[in-house]
Amino acid sequence: MKRIIFCFLISLLFIRYTYAFDFSRAYQDYLYTYNQYRESHNEHITAKNQYLTYETLTAKDKALNATRNMLETRSEVLRTYLTALRMRLAETTEVVGYQANTLYLKLDNEVDWLTDHRDSLSSPSTIKDLLEISGEFEKRYPKTEVIIYQTLGEIIKSKETNLYQRANELISETEEKILEIKAIDSEKALMWERWLLEAKKKAMRSLEKQEYAGKVLGALKPGGKISKDFHEAQFALKESNQYLKEVVFYLKETIREIKYE
Repeated sequence: MKRIIFCFLISLLFIRYTYAFDFSRAYQDYLYTYNQYRESHNEHITAKNQYLTYETLTAKDKALNATRNMLETRSEVLRTYLTALRMRLAETTEVVGYQANTLYLKLDNEVDWLTDHRDSLSSPSTIKDLLEISGEFEKRYPKTEVIIYQTLGEIIKSKETNLYQRANELISETEEKILEIKAIDSEKALMWERWLLEAKKKAMRSLEKQEYAGKVLGALKPGGKISKDFHEAQFALKESNQYLKEVVFYLKETIREIKYE
Protein backbone atom coordinates (compact mmCIF):
# COMPACT_ATOMS: atom_id res chain seq x y z
CA MET A 1 0.00 0.00 0.00
CA LYS A 2 1.59 3.26 -1.03
CA ARG A 3 2.28 5.71 1.76
CA ILE A 4 0.83 8.64 -0.15
CA ILE A 5 -2.63 7.01 -0.28
CA PHE A 6 -2.93 6.68 3.48
CA CYS A 7 -1.43 10.10 4.21
CA PHE A 8 -3.85 11.76 1.79
CA LEU A 9 -6.91 9.95 3.08
CA ILE A 10 -6.13 10.55 6.73
CA SER A 11 -5.63 14.26 5.99
CA LEU A 12 -9.14 14.36 4.52
CA LEU A 13 -10.44 12.71 7.64
CA PHE A 14 -9.22 15.66 9.72
CA ILE A 15 -10.69 18.52 7.65
CA ARG A 16 -12.01 21.26 9.99
CA TYR A 17 -13.26 18.95 12.72
CA THR A 18 -12.42 18.50 16.40
CA TYR A 19 -11.48 15.15 17.85
CA ALA A 20 -13.52 13.26 20.43
CA PHE A 21 -11.89 10.57 22.57
CA ASP A 22 -13.09 7.55 20.56
CA PHE A 23 -11.84 8.88 17.27
CA SER A 24 -8.61 10.10 18.84
CA ARG A 25 -7.89 6.62 20.21
CA ALA A 26 -8.73 4.99 16.90
CA TYR A 27 -6.49 7.45 15.08
CA GLN A 28 -3.59 6.70 17.43
CA ASP A 29 -4.09 2.99 16.75
CA TYR A 30 -3.90 3.74 13.04
CA LEU A 31 -0.66 5.72 13.43
CA TYR A 32 0.92 2.97 15.51
CA THR A 33 -0.06 0.29 13.00
CA TYR A 34 1.06 2.41 10.07
CA ASN A 35 4.52 2.76 11.61
CA GLN A 36 4.59 -1.00 12.07
CA TYR A 37 3.72 -1.43 8.41
CA ARG A 38 6.53 0.89 7.30
CA GLU A 39 9.03 -1.07 9.37
CA SER A 40 7.76 -4.43 8.14
CA HIS A 41 7.89 -3.22 4.54
CA ASN A 42 11.54 -2.21 4.91
CA GLU A 43 12.34 -5.56 6.56
CA HIS A 44 10.57 -7.35 3.70
CA ILE A 45 12.67 -5.55 1.08
CA THR A 46 15.90 -6.34 2.96
CA ALA A 47 15.02 -10.01 3.44
CA LYS A 48 13.94 -10.36 -0.18
CA ASN A 49 17.19 -8.89 -1.48
CA GLN A 50 19.24 -11.14 0.79
CA TYR A 51 17.42 -14.22 -0.43
CA LEU A 52 17.90 -13.23 -4.08
CA THR A 53 21.60 -12.69 -3.38
CA TYR A 54 22.46 -15.77 -1.29
CA GLU A 55 19.59 -18.21 -2.01
CA THR A 56 20.18 -20.09 1.23
CA LEU A 57 17.47 -21.87 3.20
CA THR A 58 17.98 -19.47 6.09
CA ALA A 59 17.56 -16.48 3.80
CA LYS A 60 14.50 -18.13 2.30
CA ASP A 61 12.87 -18.57 5.71
CA LYS A 62 13.63 -14.97 6.65
CA ALA A 63 12.13 -13.76 3.41
CA LEU A 64 9.00 -15.87 4.00
CA ASN A 65 8.51 -14.54 7.54
CA ALA A 66 9.22 -10.96 6.51
CA THR A 67 6.74 -11.20 3.63
CA ARG A 68 4.08 -12.66 5.91
CA ASN A 69 4.60 -9.94 8.51
CA MET A 70 4.46 -7.19 5.89
CA LEU A 71 1.22 -8.50 4.41
CA GLU A 72 -0.35 -8.92 7.86
CA THR A 73 0.51 -5.36 8.88
CA ARG A 74 -0.74 -4.08 5.52
CA SER A 75 -4.16 -5.56 6.23
CA GLU A 76 -4.04 -4.27 9.78
CA VAL A 77 -3.17 -0.69 8.84
CA LEU A 78 -6.14 -0.51 6.47
CA ARG A 79 -8.39 -2.11 9.09
CA THR A 80 -7.40 0.46 11.72
CA TYR A 81 -7.87 3.28 9.22
CA LEU A 82 -11.41 2.09 8.44
CA THR A 83 -12.10 1.83 12.16
CA ALA A 84 -10.96 5.42 12.66
CA LEU A 85 -13.12 6.50 9.74
CA ARG A 86 -16.10 4.74 11.29
CA MET A 87 -15.48 6.59 14.56
CA ARG A 88 -15.41 9.91 12.69
CA LEU A 89 -18.67 9.00 10.95
CA ALA A 90 -20.28 8.11 14.28
CA GLU A 91 -19.21 11.43 15.78
CA THR A 92 -20.56 13.41 12.84
CA THR A 93 -24.10 13.77 14.13
CA GLU A 94 -25.27 15.45 10.93
CA VAL A 95 -25.03 12.08 9.13
CA VAL A 96 -28.19 10.26 10.16
CA GLY A 97 -30.68 7.65 9.06
CA TYR A 98 -30.39 5.38 6.08
CA GLN A 99 -27.20 6.90 4.68
CA ALA A 100 -25.29 6.52 7.94
CA ASN A 101 -26.47 2.94 8.45
CA THR A 102 -25.54 2.01 4.89
CA LEU A 103 -22.00 3.36 5.37
CA TYR A 104 -21.67 1.60 8.75
CA LEU A 105 -22.57 -1.69 7.10
CA LYS A 106 -20.11 -1.20 4.25
CA LEU A 107 -17.28 -0.23 6.59
CA ASP A 108 -17.99 -3.13 8.94
CA ASN A 109 -17.99 -5.59 6.04
CA GLU A 110 -14.57 -4.34 4.93
CA VAL A 111 -13.19 -4.54 8.46
CA ASP A 112 -14.46 -8.13 8.81
CA TRP A 113 -12.97 -9.08 5.45
CA LEU A 114 -9.60 -7.60 6.37
CA THR A 115 -9.58 -9.47 9.69
CA ASP A 116 -10.23 -12.77 7.90
CA HIS A 117 -7.67 -11.93 5.24
CA ARG A 118 -5.01 -11.18 7.85
CA ASP A 119 -5.71 -14.47 9.62
CA SER A 120 -5.48 -16.41 6.35
CA LEU A 121 -1.88 -15.27 5.93
CA SER A 122 -0.73 -17.47 8.81
CA SER A 123 -1.22 -20.73 6.85
CA PRO A 124 0.88 -20.51 3.64
CA SER A 125 4.35 -22.08 3.82
CA THR A 126 5.77 -20.54 0.65
CA ILE A 127 6.22 -17.01 -0.60
CA LYS A 128 4.30 -17.93 -3.74
CA ASP A 129 1.25 -18.95 -1.72
CA LEU A 130 1.48 -15.77 0.34
CA LEU A 131 1.55 -13.65 -2.78
CA GLU A 132 -1.51 -15.44 -4.13
CA ILE A 133 -3.42 -14.51 -0.99
CA SER A 134 -1.98 -11.00 -1.22
CA GLY A 135 -3.60 -10.75 -4.64
CA GLU A 136 -7.01 -11.01 -2.97
CA PHE A 137 -6.25 -7.83 -1.02
CA GLU A 138 -5.08 -5.97 -4.10
CA LYS A 139 -8.13 -7.08 -6.05
CA ARG A 140 -10.50 -5.91 -3.32
CA TYR A 141 -8.83 -2.62 -2.44
CA PRO A 142 -10.40 -0.55 -5.28
CA LYS A 143 -13.84 -1.41 -3.87
CA THR A 144 -12.68 -0.45 -0.38
CA GLU A 145 -11.31 2.82 -1.72
CA VAL A 146 -14.74 3.75 -3.09
CA ILE A 147 -16.28 3.20 0.34
CA ILE A 148 -13.58 5.35 1.95
CA TYR A 149 -14.17 8.24 -0.42
CA GLN A 150 -17.95 7.98 -0.15
CA THR A 151 -17.74 8.06 3.65
CA LEU A 152 -15.39 11.04 3.66
CA GLY A 153 -17.63 12.79 1.16
CA GLU A 154 -20.77 12.14 3.19
CA ILE A 155 -19.12 13.51 6.33
CA ILE A 156 -18.26 16.76 4.57
CA LYS A 157 -21.55 16.96 2.67
CA SER A 158 -23.67 16.40 5.77
CA LYS A 159 -22.12 19.41 7.45
CA GLU A 160 -22.97 21.58 4.46
CA THR A 161 -26.52 20.24 4.51
CA ASN A 162 -26.81 21.14 8.17
CA LEU A 163 -25.55 24.67 7.51
CA TYR A 164 -28.02 25.01 4.63
CA GLN A 165 -30.91 24.00 6.88
CA ARG A 166 -29.88 26.53 9.52
CA ALA A 167 -29.57 29.24 6.87
CA ASN A 168 -33.07 28.44 5.62
CA GLU A 169 -34.41 28.79 9.15
CA LEU A 170 -32.85 32.25 9.37
CA ILE A 171 -34.32 33.14 5.99
CA SER A 172 -37.79 32.15 7.19
CA GLU A 173 -37.44 34.12 10.43
CA THR A 174 -36.19 37.20 8.56
CA GLU A 175 -38.98 36.92 6.01
CA GLU A 176 -41.60 36.85 8.75
CA LYS A 177 -40.18 40.03 10.23
CA ILE A 178 -40.11 41.76 6.85
CA LEU A 179 -43.73 40.79 6.21
CA GLU A 180 -44.69 42.35 9.52
CA ILE A 181 -42.96 45.58 8.53
CA LYS A 182 -44.43 45.47 5.02
CA ALA A 183 -47.94 45.35 6.46
CA ILE A 184 -47.22 48.71 8.04
CA ASP A 185 -44.93 50.35 5.46
CA SER A 186 -44.52 48.51 2.15
CA GLU A 187 -42.02 51.03 0.75
CA LYS A 188 -39.70 50.68 3.70
CA ALA A 189 -39.70 46.88 3.33
CA LEU A 190 -38.91 46.98 -0.39
CA MET A 191 -35.11 47.07 -0.08
CA TRP A 192 -35.10 44.34 2.55
CA GLU A 193 -37.24 42.16 0.31
CA ARG A 194 -34.65 42.52 -2.46
CA TRP A 195 -31.86 41.51 -0.09
CA LEU A 196 -33.87 38.57 1.13
CA LEU A 197 -34.51 37.50 -2.46
CA GLU A 198 -30.75 37.52 -3.10
CA ALA A 199 -30.23 35.42 0.01
CA LYS A 200 -32.79 32.91 -1.23
CA LYS A 201 -31.05 32.72 -4.62
CA LYS A 202 -27.71 32.06 -2.96
CA ALA A 203 -29.28 29.38 -0.78
CA MET A 204 -30.73 27.71 -3.85
CA ARG A 205 -27.33 27.73 -5.56
CA SER A 206 -25.84 26.16 -2.44
CA LEU A 207 -28.43 23.40 -2.53
CA GLU A 208 -27.72 22.75 -6.21
CA LYS A 209 -24.01 22.34 -5.46
CA GLN A 210 -24.79 19.95 -2.62
CA GLU A 211 -27.04 17.86 -4.84
CA TYR A 212 -24.39 17.77 -7.55
CA ALA A 213 -21.75 16.64 -5.05
CA GLY A 214 -24.12 13.94 -3.83
CA LYS A 215 -24.57 12.61 -7.38
CA VAL A 216 -20.81 12.53 -7.97
CA LEU A 217 -20.16 10.73 -4.69
CA GLY A 218 -22.95 8.25 -5.35
CA ALA A 219 -21.50 7.42 -8.78
CA LEU A 220 -17.93 6.78 -7.61
CA LYS A 221 -16.49 3.60 -9.12
CA PRO A 222 -13.18 1.79 -8.78
CA GLY A 223 -10.63 3.09 -11.21
CA GLY A 224 -8.17 5.83 -11.99
CA LYS A 225 -10.74 8.66 -11.90
CA ILE A 226 -11.97 8.14 -8.35
CA SER A 227 -9.62 10.70 -6.80
CA LYS A 228 -10.46 13.23 -9.52
CA ASP A 229 -14.20 12.68 -9.09
CA PHE A 230 -13.94 13.00 -5.31
CA HIS A 231 -12.09 16.29 -5.66
CA GLU A 232 -14.82 17.47 -8.03
CA ALA A 233 -17.44 16.73 -5.39
CA GLN A 234 -15.32 18.35 -2.71
CA PHE A 235 -14.93 21.49 -4.81
CA ALA A 236 -18.69 21.65 -5.35
CA LEU A 237 -19.17 21.51 -1.58
CA LYS A 238 -16.69 24.34 -1.12
CA GLU A 239 -18.72 26.37 -3.60
CA SER A 240 -21.84 25.49 -1.64
CA ASN A 241 -20.19 26.74 1.53
CA GLN A 242 -19.27 30.02 -0.16
CA TYR A 243 -22.87 30.56 -1.24
CA LEU A 244 -23.99 29.96 2.34
CA LYS A 245 -21.51 32.55 3.57
CA GLU A 246 -23.08 35.02 1.14
CA VAL A 247 -26.52 34.09 2.44
CA VAL A 248 -25.38 34.90 5.97
CA PHE A 249 -23.94 38.21 4.77
CA TYR A 250 -27.25 39.31 3.21
CA LEU A 251 -29.21 38.22 6.27
CA LYS A 252 -26.86 39.97 8.70
CA GLU A 253 -27.12 43.19 6.72
CA THR A 254 -30.90 42.92 6.56
CA ILE A 255 -31.27 42.21 10.27
CA ARG A 256 -28.88 45.02 11.15
CA GLU A 257 -30.84 47.53 9.06
CA ILE A 258 -34.14 46.37 10.52
CA LYS A 259 -32.76 46.56 14.06
CA TYR A 260 -31.59 50.15 13.74
CA GLU A 261 -34.53 51.38 11.64
